[in-house]
Amino acid sequence: MQLRTLAEVVDHLGAKGKAGIVDGTEIRVRRPAVGRRDPETLISGKTRQHAVKTMVATDADGRMLF
Repeated sequence: MQLRTLAEVVDHLGAKGKAGIVDGTEIRVRRPAVGRRDPETLISGKTRQHAVKTMVATDADGRMLF
């Protein structure tokens, strides 16, 4: 099951009275190509490296929801 928004995840977990786990991390990526629009969107503010931010929400059984 994959839900489209965090509001759907909260509704799904709340309707069944279950807990969920949210994890976020940054994944380092290669430097964007020359001429790419908005290259600063891939720069991490903390480590000053090129990165993509990801977030995963799962239920207590480990099934990915978002």
